[in-house]
Amino acid sequence: MIDAKSRRARLLLLASVFILGAGPSVLLADATTPAATAPAAAAPDSVASQTATVLYPAIARKSPAPRAAKVADVSFYTAYSRSDNVLLVEGMNVNAKGQVDWVKVRLPGRPNGRAGWLPRAAVMLASTNARIKVRLKSRVVETYNKGALTGSYPAAVGTGGTPTPIGRFSIQDPYPTKGSEAATYGPWILTLTAYSSVFKTFGAGPGTVAIHGWPDASVIGKAVSHGCVRVTNDSVAAIAKVAKGGTPVDIVDD
Repeated sequence: MIDAKSRRARLLLLASVFILGAGPSVLLADATTPAATAPAAAAPDSVASQTATVLYPAIARKSPAPRAAKVADVSFYTAYSRSDNVLLVEGMNVNAKGQVDWVKVRLPGRPNGRAGWLPRAAVMLASTNARIKVRLKSRVVETYNKGALTGSYPAAVGTGGTPTPIGRFSIQDPYPTKGSEAATYGPWILTLTAYSSVFKTFGAGPGTVAIHGWPDASVIGKAVSHGCVRVTNDSVAAIAKVAKGGTPVDIVDD
């Protein structure tokens, strides 16, 4: 779990960047390319998925219609690093003219698994072959590219009382740490669209679940966390190379 102190420190460091309307640029080695066309069937599978970069503040709706019930306000920047807000695409709506006019995306926030429809004009689509899987009983984080396993990293997961949530999520805000934050969480924090079922708040934060580094390697392979997935600092640096915003993350109980 990412505590409020670290979050506040991060926001203060980036406040001036946010005011100027630009976020830090992080270049990661990943097979992500712009989508030339927008297929109607866009749900992620084991090989490929699509992402949607939010271009301006928009309203996510319950169904693909301008007067449908509001699900959430969606920002074009992320909560921690103020980087581009890139969301996992779950589906697309095709209108009578054969054009994609609405895109269904996985949203951060409670309840886990929340999704909503955004206007096609509000997002820029891209495709990715990267995928991450967290196996809770095996206590490993696996990375995939085009369905092929590319890495396996031992991990610590939530306890029985503070479990790591199970389900389909995505990378929400991958960002490199600095200073005291790096000493606690390693070189990267990879926040997810997942939230603790126990901690409605953690410190003053919303109980966000993340994959992050950990300085004490003795906890790796154990169920000891507040719900986050802890890996060694070297491991999180390797995982970060494929963990761009919107990358699907499956947390499974095996």
